[in-house]
Amino acid sequence: MKRWMVFLSVILTLCVCSVALAVDCATTGVEIWMPAEHYDPGDKFSLTVYTCNTGNLTYGGVSLFVVFDLFDNFFWFPSLSSEIDYYTIDLVPGLTGHTIIPGAAWPEMSGTGEAWIIAVMTDPELWDTIGDLDTWRFTW
Repeated sequence: MKRWMVFLSVILTLCVCSVALAVDCATTGVEIWMPAEHYDPGDKFSLTVYTCNTGNLTYGGVSLFVVFDLFDNFFWFPSLSSEIDYYTIDLVPGLTGHTIIPGAAWPEMSGTGEAWIIAVMTDPELWDTIGDLDTWRFTW
């Protein structure tokens, strides 16, 4: 194998490992991951919410809320509606990634701003939260 191919293989392996290690499953709850905290036009933009279940049991019918707060206007995934919406998931043991926004380029926009992503899990009755919630602030 050529030297540059070995080097590229090592770099790709390190990159994949560093992304995988950025999120852990130390406590039950959710963790938000985005590629950056600031976006300029053309930057890769995506959103993944990781759910963590430190127990050994699977919990069915768990509600996963992901909310986009843009200038105090709330948009609920998956519909991106102003009406409350959520995903229904099976909370399996360990760490599970949920792609909310697949990778895309950040668009050309005039001005600057900030937004928040909020994520939390609840029981099927929408009464009790399950584990920790998470927030992520980003700017452009």
